[in-house]
Amino acid sequence: MAYKLVDGDEEEFDGITFEEWLVSRFYDVIGDEAVDWSLDIDHVLHARSALELVRDQYPAQRMAILDEADAFWRARPQAFNHDFRYQHARKKVGEELEGWVIDDEGHTPRIPLTHWWWWPLEESE
Repeated sequence: MAYKLVDGDEEEFDGITFEEWLVSRFYDVIGDEAVDWSLDIDHVLHARSALELVRDQYPAQRMAILDEADAFWRARPQAFNHDFRYQHARKKVGEELEGWVIDDEGHTPRIPLTHWWWWPLEESE
């Protein structure tokens, strides 16, 4: 099944999608108490999932930001869990990606279990 971004306008964000901009701009601010998580940052996980679903449609160098974000988040599980606690608590796997990505038939996919960022990371000491 092929997916496409609902808002795939690359011109507005200097040749990248809004989703790419959002992940690249905000993935590394976890743990920063000065960041206002009520802004667009609240949607980083949505953008991350949308990009994962269309990863095969973009050049690897553009999708490298996903691997950078994953590595950054996995290296900081306590900060990741703290900063995304609201998204982890309120996710609706069947509805969360509405307005972000659709399939060939125009349906919103469920959050796949492989999208580990929607669940808290295990915190080892």
